[in-house]
Amino acid sequence: MSELAEFTGFVETATAIDTTIAGQIEAIEQMFGAAASATLIGAQGDALVDTGLLAGSGHIDVVQNGEETYIYVTFGDGSATSTTYSYPSSFATSQYNDGGMEAEGYAWFVELGHMSRGGTYVAPHPYLGPNFDSNANNLMSDFKGVYTG
Repeated sequence: MSELAEFTGFVETATAIDTTIAGQIEAIEQMFGAAASATLIGAQGDALVDTGLLAGSGHIDVVQNGEETYIYVTFGDGSATSTTYSYPSSFATSQYNDGGMEAEGYAWFVELGHMSRGGTYVAPHPYLGPNFDSNANNLMSDFKGVYTG
């Protein structure tokens, strides 16, 4: 005589796992969107340029590439046809610039500092990097809540 142990409920269990994972993915996507929005709002408030064009140029771009989603918080110079500026590799003034970069608009000049046309140094006024750092740290804390809550 043989003994039989029957395990049932595989389909139900797999469905429950899929539902849980889908819910976690949705929660994470919402957290990323909220972090991007908070970064944009904070950076716009910190982008102190007299004309307001820099703060007004800030926006969020969401790009789908297959199954990957990329969220960008972007600043330019507020014009429809931004000028592309080059930053020489010898120009490394902060943790956000290792030199040799190109940027559209003057946003990076404000963020990283620059030499004026008259040859004097204009100190950096970081607005995007610190807001990104703060919200990235908050995002990590939020992730823990999804997996422990």
